[in-house]
This record gives sequence, C-alpha cells and structure tokens, in this order.
Amino acid sequence: MIKKCKSISIKKVNKLPNLFIVGAGKSGTTSLYEYLKEHPDVYMSPIKEPHFLADKRKLMEHFDINIKDIITNEKDYLKLFQGAKNEKILGEASTSYLYYTDPKIIKEKFPNSKIIIMLRNPIERAWSHYLMGIRGGFINPYKISFREAINKFPIIIRLGFYSKNVYRYLKVFGSDLHIILFDDFRENTLEVIEKVYQFLDINNYIPKLEIYNKGVLPRNKFSFYLIKIYRKVKFYKFVPKNLKTKVKPFLFIDKKKEISDKDKKFLLKLYKEDILELSKILGRDLSHWLEL
Repeated sequence: MIKKCKSISIKKVNKLPNLFIVGAGKSGTTSLYEYLKEHPDVYMSPIKEPHFLADKRKLMEHFDINIKDIITNEKDYLKLFQGAKNEKILGEASTSYLYYTDPKIIKEKFPNSKIIIMLRNPIERAWSHYLMGIRGGFINPYKISFREAINKFPIIIRLGFYSKNVYRYLKVFGSDLHIILFDDFRENTLEVIEKVYQFLDINNYIPKLEIYNKGVLPRNKFSFYLIKIYRKVKFYKFVPKNLKTKVKPFLFIDKKKEISDKDKKFLLKLYKEDILELSKILGRDLSHWLEL
C-alpha cells in the first residue's frame, strides 16, 4: 500500500520548489521545461516528471508507468532541488498533476508556488499521444487502428478533458495560475515565453528555440519491432546519448501521419461539451478547436 506523503517541514529545507508545470501532456511542456532550464534565474528539477505529488495509485492504474519511475520518498524528492544556487524559481513539470493531484496539496506544502498549465486542442493532443505510443513501441500501427488503440489505451482520450481540472487549480491558485494555449506557444513562442517570465517576475531571456519531442515515426515494420524490443528490455538505460542520436535516423523517419476526418469527427463529438465549458472558464474563444 502506498502512503500519502506527509507535510514538508520548511524549517528543515531551504530549497523548495515554487513552480509546477502541471500539464497537459503533449502540449509543449517539455519544450517549456527546457527553455526555462536555460534561464539564469530558474532551476528546473533534473528529472522533468518526478510525479511525487500525484495520487500514486490512480497514476499507475491509468498510466503505463512503473512505481520505480515515480519519486515516492520526500527526501529523494527534495534532493532534486538541492543543486539550486541562487535561482529565484525552482520548478518541475509533472504533467500527471493536472489530473491526479489535489491542487490544495501543492498549496499547503508549497504555499508560495505558481502553476503553469499548457493546453492543446484535445483532438490534436489525442492524436499526438497515439503517435507517441507508436514511436515508443507501445502501439503497433500495422495491427491496430487509431480507434482500436484508444479503446485499448483509454488514457489517450481521458487526458483531453480539461475543464474540471483547470477549474480545480483556478479555485486554489487564482492569479498564481498561468494558462498557455499550445496554438499560441507554437505560433508566437518568444511572446508566450516573455509572458511566462513576467508571470514568474524574472528578467526577459531568449532561449535556444529547439524542437523537443519531435513527432517522428518508425521507418517500417522491422524498425517498429526493434523499437519495441529496445523499450521492453530497457536497453535505452544503458545506451549512451551520442549513440542514441546516431542510431535514431536508422529507426525513425521524419514523416507526418494525419488523423482521418472520420476520427476527427468522433473525437469532436466526445470533446465538444468540455471545450465549450473550458472556453467559459478561461473567458477565451476556443471555437477554432471545434472546426474540422
């Protein structure tokens, strides 16, 4: 049985996180995490997603994640921030927090915290999640369709329902919550990042605008099965980063796989009501998310 983490004694520790990028997954959180890491006034946890504050039981039930990949010990969690020096902002980016964490827990443990939520058109997000499953060797596109994949992995759909979760955080954090739409982040990256700096009350800084988690696909069936074996036996833990970079072009191809209109309509029917509710909560027109 996994116990809930106890309250953290601020007297014992002087390096506590005060920024949480809580989601949503496949909405640009990795890129923002990397950009913030470059800022001299920001220290981001060396492990992007420690998941420490998430409901561990629900997390493991809904995600294909092992307890070994989650920080469950308070001491280990706080060690993630001990490398900080004089940075003003200490943060992490566990996207599970949007769904599987009570925002009150973050507020109680780290009262000076600020929250960033990144949101992407849920149809695009679901499709991107599906493609991630393919390049990760979890979903075989040569055997099952997108519709079959979401039936097998309902998490692909579940993570696109934002409204209730955003509202939970808004009630607790108010002006200490900053929302970013992926559309804006993609089209006006520097402008969005500048607003993040303003929200965090730190000086402007221009990061290297690299693309992280770029959407690539296996070259062929043989490549897919090699990737699947590679993931299953966890070779990636022992392969040097420079070797991974050299091997990647032989396994993956930079090619787009588009969602069908039929599947778009199916997803829109699922998400329409939630999109309209989110639009009210944010006070922002999201009608472009409803277009096919």
